[in-house]
Amino acid sequence: MQKAGFIGRPLDQMLQEGMRLAYDKHMDQSAYVGLSEYGTTGLLNHSEAAETTVKDNGAAAPSTKWKDKTPRQMLDDVNGAILSVWEAEEYDLGALPNHILLPHEQYAHILNTPVTELATETILDYILKNNVAAKNGGSLYIGATRWCKGAGTGGADRMAVYVNHERFIKMDELVPLARVMTAPTPPRSATTPPTWPTSPRCRCSIPSPSCISTAFKEALIKTSKSATGIIVTTAKAVK
Repeated sequence: MQKAGFIGRPLDQMLQEGMRLAYDKHMDQSAYVGLSEYGTTGLLNHSEAAETTVKDNGAAAPSTKWKDKTPRQMLDDVNGAILSVWEAEEYDLGALPNHILLPHEQYAHILNTPVTELATETILDYILKNNVAAKNGGSLYIGATRWCKGAGTGGADRMAVYVNHERFIKMDELVPLARVMTAPTPPRSATTPPTWPTSPRCRCSIPSPSCISTAFKEALIKTSKSATGIIVTTAKAVK
């Protein structure tokens, strides 16, 4: 209560935001790498996903890292991955890859590094303009996610190239969040079992007056709308 008063936010709002944050993080994990406790995999570690290794830079000390490559070599890596996926789909234009995910380190490198020292165009702009997908009428998106870091074989970083379309991607979804109201259990008679009609509007159980104990002459059920938009139902017993 003291914390809520200090920051000027109600406790129920902070609780809702915390639950939403935890839910979103679980959804991210389920989408990218799956949930190990349930034996699921994700976009980056699916057993049926094709895996390839990019070429090295051809230097005296070979390296496959993008920070050690030229912009043209990085474009070759992207085009090679796109063609590998597209070839597996028999070059169907509807299956032309349109999404690439990178670790944040590699994404920041191509985002901030110019093609040449005198150029104003970054490596990211250069790749987006000259990749195979763009030259075949597609639109390529390149983004970053923390799940690509260390997702490859032996803890190497991974680049994911795929078609972001419902025809090709599906995932196991968690149970959606829902706000469900509850009602206290009313008194019951010893002989008559209660029935519990459910209100579809507020998702709470409303006791039937005919099932309340005979010790009560009537039950007054009041319904009101709270400030948060939730329908609240209360029952008052009168002798």
